[in-house]
Amino acid sequence: AAESDADATHNEVAGIRLSAARGSRQISSFCMGLDGNLLACEPMAKAVHVVGPDGKAVAKWTLPLSPEAACVHSDGTVFVGGKGELARLDKKGKVVKSAKCSVSGPNEGGVSAIATSGNDLFVALRVGFGFSVYRFGLDLGQPTEIVKGLRGCCGQMHIVAKDGVVYAAENARKRVVSFDRDGKELAAWGKDSREDLDGFGSCCNPMNLCFGPGGELYT
Repeated sequence: AAESDADATHNEVAGIRLSAARGSRQISSFCMGLDGNLLACEPMAKAVHVVGPDGKAVAKWTLPLSPEAACVHSDGTVFVGGKGELARLDKKGKVVKSAKCSVSGPNEGGVSAIATSGNDLFVALRVGFGFSVYRFGLDLGQPTEIVKGLRGCCGQMHIVAKDGVVYAAENARKRVVSFDRDGKELAAWGKDSREDLDGFGSCCNPMNLCFGPGGELYT
């Protein structure tokens, strides 16, 4: 949204590649670990790639599921999900526990995003032509649908969570919307605009959310 490079809040420093890759590969999402490494999900390979801040490969975790999304809890526990499945991993990528998170219907149950806050695990799932958010315990039990009918395109509905509040980048409605842990809508902001800084000008924005170190929310 910056009018010039001088107004930009961030500048690109370098690109990070999985340099050992051969042929085409799809990285569906990534998240930051507590150690500063990136965890990149590659569903077709059923793998999570661990990449250091310098862009060099640290490890490759081969999993029994196709990871579409991942997040790291405040204690370092890693959660991944994909194709109707969830898994809790230890810090070395070993599966500690797994569970189903599929919903009824063909081509449904894809995991778009995962987030944690406190003792809650929140999962954004594809349901019909939209998305729902389910709340699980950190043991992957007690699944509860707390939000339904979110509208997203390109197969994406990104969520983050902080202090018991879930934030969703509802791109098809050009807004960011927040909910409490039970799904009550708390606030929403954003509009369709190519002129104003608080507007989203593309066909499907905002697509992603991220908290900064001071608690600010980036879209």
